[in-house]
Amino acid sequence: RISGERREAIAHRLMGPCRHSLDVIQCLKTVKEQRDDDKSFSTFRDRLHHLQ
Repeated sequence: RISGERREAIAHRLMGPCRHSLDVIQCLKTVKEQRDDDKSFSTFRDRLHHLQ
């Protein structure tokens, strides 16, 4: 911090460790991951080509 510079304080929410069920974690997939999972590929090479 530069001396003389005043900034507004930032409030932080403190939380202890928490556990989530596997169902909740799996729901956090991105849209791209969900689109990619919907496609099925006959070979690993096809899948690899699609991902590049």
